[in-house]
Amino acid sequence: AMAMIEISGQIGEDLTYDDFRKEMQGQSGDIELMINSPGGSVHEGIGIYNTIAEYSGKVTAYVNGIAASIASVIAMAADEVVVYQNSQMMIHKAWTVAIGNSDDFRSLVGVLDILDSDIARIYSEKTGKPESAIIDAMSGETYYTAEQAVDFGLADSVKIVAKRKQRENAQMPETFSGLSVASVLARASVIRAKVQE
Repeated sequence: AMAMIEISGQIGEDLTYDDFRKEMQGQSGDIELMINSPGGSVHEGIGIYNTIAEYSGKVTAYVNGIAASIASVIAMAADEVVVYQNSQMMIHKAWTVAIGNSDDFRSLVGVLDILDSDIARIYSEKTGKPESAIIDAMSGETYYTAEQAVDFGLADSVKIVAKRKQRENAQMPETFSGLSVASVLARASVIRAKVQE
């Protein structure tokens, strides 16, 4: 049977790079990733992305609920990205909460710029769109429906959910009631940067 690995909750908290790497170590053959995450730590997410990208078997990512922020970047590592019809993807610029003096903040701008260009390059490779167009979309914190994600090139296909006749067997996918909830969750997934003195 094909292995199914869940990527859910906050990246770096509910799912860490270490946890994910351990789960991938025992795998051989094709893998399905079920993604429902508002994002989280950029660096932990990049580690997960690299682990998936280097995996030898075929990886199919299913977005069920939302793949926002760094969780949408993780999806880009898969060979194929499928979005459930009632699910969403969101891309935005890296952001952080920081404390420090003007020098700390100037250096932090550089760090965020590097992260943004690294992330834009990943989206660019998948979509075939120039990095400038990707950065524009990231600046606006853009939400995509399943169809829009396919149109933009972030995903390859839409999965239509047919409700089963037998009620007791029906498994309803976890979805957010509206963009506002997803947006709040995504905003809550900050990079926690600790500025050193």
